[in-house]
Parts: sequence; C-alpha cells; structure tokens
Amino acid sequence: MATAQDVFARHFPGLSPEEVDAELSRTPAAGATPISAAALGFLAEHGGEAARVAIEKYAEGEVQRDRAVTAAQVLEELLESSWSLELAAQMLGVSRSRVSHRISSQTLYAFTLQGRRYVPQWQFVAASKGARGVEPIPGLARIVPLIPRDLHPLAVRAFMETPLEDLDGKSPTTFLSSHGPVEAVEEHLVALGRW
Repeated sequence: MATAQDVFARHFPGLSPEEVDAELSRTPAAGATPISAAALGFLAEHGGEAARVAIEKYAEGEVQRDRAVTAAQVLEELLESSWSLELAAQMLGVSRSRVSHRISSQTLYAFTLQGRRYVPQWQFVAASKGARGVEPIPGLARIVPLIPRDLHPLAVRAFMETPLEDLDGKSPTTFLSSHGPVEAVEEHLVALGRW
C-alpha cells in the first residue's frame, strides 16, 4: 500500500508535502465553484423543476474535491513537462550557472515554484546529428522576452504547442524547429501580451 510520502515523491518530485500544499492552495483550479446558500435558495424558489433536480444532486464536497483534483493535476502536469535547473543543464551539456545566466538574460524561459526554478521542455529539440542531449529551438532567445510574465506556465506551453493556421498549421515550437521565420511567432506573442 502506498504511503502519502510515496504519492508525493511519485507525483510531485522534489517538493515536500508542505510545498505541495502551499502550491495547490495557490494553483487556480478550473471547474465549478461551490455555490452559496443564498444562490441555492434563489434557484430553489425561482428556478423551476430543472433547478430543483440540480440542487438535489449538488454536493459541495464533491465540487471542492473536483477542484482539488484539478489543481493537483495542473501542478503534476507542470512538473512533468519541465526540468529542474540541474537536469536542464545536464540535457544542454552546460553548467547549472550557465542555465541560470540564460534565464536571467531571457534567452531561456523558466518559472519559479516554491523558490525553485523549472525549465519547460517545449523549448528544446534533440541536438543536431552526432551531438547528445538537446538544444534550444531556433529563435528562442528572441521570443522569450515577449512571453507575458503573468501568463501561467501551462498556458505558455499550450500556446507554444498549439497548431496555428497562419504558421502553416504548425505549433510555434514546430514552426521554429523547422526554421520558420521567428517574426511570425513574435507577432503572435506580441498580440498575446496585449490581451
């Protein structure tokens, strides 16, 4: 039987239970929000038969549980799709301080989680033939400064991995990897920053 510690180690590597708790409390959860007693009363009085049936099925505990599961899934996906600075350095074949320097100079995108920096994997492709590890996608140094800083790292990943019609139906990552013009992706990021 798995212990709570086993679960934390498997799903949230590198984070203590306290850090997971703190991060889950901060992670916005998608899905339904618990409904207030006043709203339930209003619906019961004015909502008709369909509302009455929905109220009977409504369980606040289930809504809160679903939100917690969603927050945990978001956190787990974030960690699974990113590398620690140490692993990023190893994959790039450079020192950890070099990775930190690239982040500081905005030639590499990273986010901070519980005081630790993580580097999303979407930024890399397999190294050129004969080389080991990975290398940044072409044009990364030009697009990182344009990534809106208030955008959640999973939203950044979704943007970078979603095919766009005017990028020949390719995602920005694939488009840049196939040496498409960086300016086309820059235009999308500038527009994204305006929203």
